[in-house]
Amino acid sequence: MMSITDDQLIDLIVEASNRFFKQIKAAHKQGSLETLLQNYGMADLLPAVIADDYYRLYKGGTILIVGATNLRVHEISTV
Repeated sequence: MMSITDDQLIDLIVEASNRFFKQIKAAHKQGSLETLLQNYGMADLLPAVIADDYYRLYKGGTILIVGATNLRVHEISTV
C-alpha cells in the first residue's frame, strides 16, 4: 500500500469528491442516478418515493380525534 501524507490525502479527497459530484449530476440528467448509487453501494441515500395519490382525500373516511378538542362535528366535516 502506498503511503501518503495528510495533505495529499486531503487533496485526494477533494479531487475524488469533485469527480463524484460530476458523476452524480450527469447520472441524474441521464436518468441513471439510482444505478450509479447502487454501483457504489449507496442506494440507501436515495429518498423514498411517495406515490402522487398517497395524500388523496377520501370523503368517506373516518376521522379519529384523540384527546380534548373544541371542534364541532360540522367543523371537522368541512376540512
